[in-house]
Amino acid sequence: MFSSEIFKKKDTISILLNIIFFVFFYRATFAKSTIEGLSFFIALLALSFITFIFCKKNGYKPHIPKYSFFVFTTPTIIIFTQYFINKIPEKESISELTNHQIFYMYNINYIYSIVFILLPFILFNIKYKYSTFFNILGFSTLSYIIFNMYLMLYLNLERMELIDKINSIINYDNISIIISTLTFIYSFHLYKINKKYYGTFLFFISMFAIFINISHGTRGTWIAIPFIFFYTLWTYRKECKFYLSLFFGISLIAITYTYIKKGEVIDRISQAYNDLILIFNNSSQATSIGSRLEMWHLAINNFKDSPITGIGSFNVAKELCDLSHQGILAGECLTHMHNIYFQELASHGLIGFLALLFSFIFPAILFFKKIMYNNSEIQHFLSLAGLYTIFTVMICGLTDYYFITEISTSLYFILVLSLLTFISIENKCVKINSR
Repeated sequence: MFSSEIFKKKDTISILLNIIFFVFFYRATFAKSTIEGLSFFIALLALSFITFIFCKKNGYKPHIPKYSFFVFTTPTIIIFTQYFINKIPEKESISELTNHQIFYMYNINYIYSIVFILLPFILFNIKYKYSTFFNILGFSTLSYIIFNMYLMLYLNLERMELIDKINSIINYDNISIIISTLTFIYSFHLYKINKKYYGTFLFFISMFAIFINISHGTRGTWIAIPFIFFYTLWTYRKECKFYLSLFFGISLIAITYTYIKKGEVIDRISQAYNDLILIFNNSSQATSIGSRLEMWHLAINNFKDSPITGIGSFNVAKELCDLSHQGILAGECLTHMHNIYFQELASHGLIGFLALLFSFIFPAILFFKKIMYNNSEIQHFLSLAGLYTIFTVMICGLTDYYFITEISTSLYFILVLSLLTFISIENKCVKINSR
């Protein structure tokens, strides 16, 4: 009786999928770097089977979105280039990390895109509501605030102590800013469709979450935030004038508080200024900004040495770690270029670089087409959210290696695949209603 009901009701499948989303975003919000990819894949595989039976029992043909398969491209090319062309050394490249760890972080992590290849199939065939997904993001944003208030106020942790607690604070902030900014734009969408009270609530918590993120002092996210703020406010300037006043009021309070308190944000700005002074004075002292410039210069030289396939992740890690030991780079043993583009150029050459760009450009074109040639508010919002996701990851990738953890790679592809599917669902609904 129970098994029969599962195959007949899409609500049951939606609930099971909600559980998967909650587990994933719990791990993202509470600074877990792994996702147990095999468990997620098996869960989605089982849910896909249930969805397939559901479609058959309800008398319609299951649909497999073609864009799902783009997730194969980047991991296949990068792993093939490293494993079969650049090879894996027999001896350990550096003492601080095993070859397995290096191969995993800078090659295998891309494979977590494939874990979620079945997600569009499930979402589309049960007509999963985009609002449910964004409500989960809103809940994650609220959880992020509570968790970080606990760390920063109750435990009184500063940036260096947060690094010890969270491990990869830069990657965590990159992940968090994506979720927070998607909640931010969702609040504008809700206000526009007259769900003003809930929209205003999400507006406040998203703004709070974004300012918490800024207070962590991860400067890479600071680059993306102004563009997202500006474009969102400009896009909804006519429909959400109330939010404009709120935004400038909250921003003024936050900036004033930051200046008076002179905390992490001011310290990080001062540190950046001092780094630039040392660079202009040709100082040999290793600094954060100076180290990045040094690494990027090295990446260009590595690319020149092997422009097609690169010198491999292991040689990159060894060179950077050696420079760290010599005191040229700021860090005990750096192993990546702190830039996803230079990392791929150095490690996997033009092949890896183009494979990386494909993971951004292909979905960006699909989202951009919907913005340009569609008048539906829902599809416009979903397309904008998709472009925000891609833009934020690309910008955060300028100062760090975004795909270094399972959770960050998975988040990007979950969001892109889900948003593309929600657009497809809405597009189908529009076509049905227009008949």
